[in-house]
Amino acid sequence: RFPSGSNTPYNFAAVSGYKEFGDLDRFDFKGTVEKAGLGVTSEEVWEMTASARDNVHTETWYLVDYVNTPM
Repeated sequence: RFPSGSNTPYNFAAVSGYKEFGDLDRFDFKGTVEKAGLGVTSEEVWEMTASARDNVHTETWYLVDYVNTPM
């Protein structure tokens, strides 16, 4: 719901979660694109994605602790 309003510079966030930090570098983007059978190369997918967005801000967060509550 937030941020909102016509003066907001952006209104979308993307989040990727990994079990281990090293998994971030082990993701096979090229292989995934090929397996999806899109008819384009991974480079073309990356170029289309980059041209369709403006990456305003990037952060890397580490989970340091959590609370497990019974439901």
